[in-house]
Amino acid sequence: MPTLWAMTVSFQSINPGDQLPIVIKWETVESIQRFNARAPADNHEDLGRGLDEDSAGEPTLDESVLLAYVKELLAKAFPSESITSPASRLDLELTAPVKPEDTISLSGKVVSKREDGAGGLVECEIVIENHRQETIGMAAAVVVLAP
Repeated sequence: MPTLWAMTVSFQSINPGDQLPIVIKWETVESIQRFNARAPADNHEDLGRGLDEDSAGEPTLDESVLLAYVKELLAKAFPSESITSPASRLDLELTAPVKPEDTISLSGKVVSKREDGAGGLVECEIVIENHRQETIGMAAAVVVLAP
């Protein structure tokens, strides 16, 4: 299946099974601390779970950073106005923390598309894995494209 690219994507050209671009990130103690320092103080309560440290006291990456990584992946596949449209949606569920020295990859695919009053809706599933090929999170996105 083809890989979507924001510069050339159109609602007509998208098909279920099309791949989203891949985003790869490597986290260190310093990068985690830097990103977490920028996260809103009440972010953990809003997201329902705090991941500042694991049980050994090692810093873990804040969910808001992973959400930004998912948005980065979507921005490679779709025009930015499609991602920020009020009719678009993004849900993230983490199952394990991102720790220092983890390399994470984000990949995904189109699962469906349909037309409605808001325009063309493209549903995507995104998988977040660490370098041990363990799934540490899933995201579901609905992106609005002009039909």
